[in-house]
Amino acid sequence: MNWNMIGHQWAVNLLRGHIAQDALRHAYLFTGPKGVGRRTLALRFAQTLNCPTPLKSGSACRTCNTCKRIERMQHPDLFIIQSKEDGHSLKVDQIRSLLP
Repeated sequence: MNWNMIGHQWAVNLLRGHIAQDALRHAYLFTGPKGVGRRTLALRFAQTLNCPTPLKSGSACRTCNTCKRIERMQHPDLFIIQSKEDGHSLKVDQIRSLLP
């Protein structure tokens, strides 16, 4: 499964394992310093889970409309939550705003 990630192979393997074993968790937190690839990893994971035409290797095709919308962060079911200011924590209201 090529997620086009540099480094963090352990995280890619963990997520791949969850997908392969049909053992997805109810939530995933992608944390770490700015610029290490958290968002890229999360987007590849979302593409892999949502792609209607996955490759035989089990990775997302990255060419269908769904994959492209996720890549542009424009998919209606994709939510990116991050602190409002660098170095700060998420606020409870940011999470509550996702609830129906």
